[in-house]
Amino acid sequence: MPAVSNTSPLFNLAAIDQLSLLHHAFDQILIPDAVLHELEPVREYPGVQAIHEAIAQGWIVVRTPHDVSRIRILEQDLGRGEAAAIALALELGLPRILIDERDGSRMAEQSGLEPVGVLGVLLRAKREGHLESVKELMMALRDEVGFYIHQSLFQKVLHLAGED
Repeated sequence: MPAVSNTSPLFNLAAIDQLSLLHHAFDQILIPDAVLHELEPVREYPGVQAIHEAIAQGWIVVRTPHDVSRIRILEQDLGRGEAAAIALALELGLPRILIDERDGSRMAEQSGLEPVGVLGVLLRAKREGHLESVKELMMALRDEVGFYIHQSLFQKVLHLAGED
């Protein structure tokens, strides 16, 4: 089943060379054009080229959400990419949205969506046999990309992955 993504999950997984985990987990990833625009200033960052290659291959698809009023309302509390991603997921009737930011996740849940973050993607990949260790990748996210993972969450994910 396809999912809609915000910028953060794409960027962070691509930065640690794990964008393919999204392809394994979801048939297709849909992103609003606002997400593509957010990637432009970081085009030279590690992994961003892989996102553009996935778009060229067709498993990441750029779509424009049409409900501009919903986006404007969501933008009162969220960034443009997050707001557009939530609006797109609702328009397309897709239950899952890839989003890491706390406010965005909360707003997605309030809108009836199921938010999945990067750590959820890693856990799913481990369960499905696409990864041997989530610990290595969480450390790479934290140390190489600057992705904040609270220590208690780090330990919880390790426990859920059977790596504690």
